[in-house]
Amino acid sequence: MLLKFLMRFQTVARLFLRVVLLMQSVAVFAFETDQYNLPPQPLGGQWLKQYPNLSQADWNETSEALKLWYGEDYGFTDSENFVTISNTCFGK
Repeated sequence: MLLKFLMRFQTVARLFLRVVLLMQSVAVFAFETDQYNLPPQPLGGQWLKQYPNLSQADWNETSEALKLWYGEDYGFTDSENFVTISNTCFGK
């Protein structure tokens, strides 16, 4: 009797786990977003309002200074597609 109960419990538990695993893969698709639907104007209006006297050259200089830690290399690797305030908030 106990053996029969354990076998049924094991079968139900396996079925439950399979359903849960299948539902996880379905739930992932619900989180997709259209992340490339951006407005045509330059982003970062808040930065420009907060720091109206700083130009694109100033932000470039700040970005360059942050590539070193007190003048020492800390392992920063530059990229062609590196995102900064300078290349995001100002038009090209």
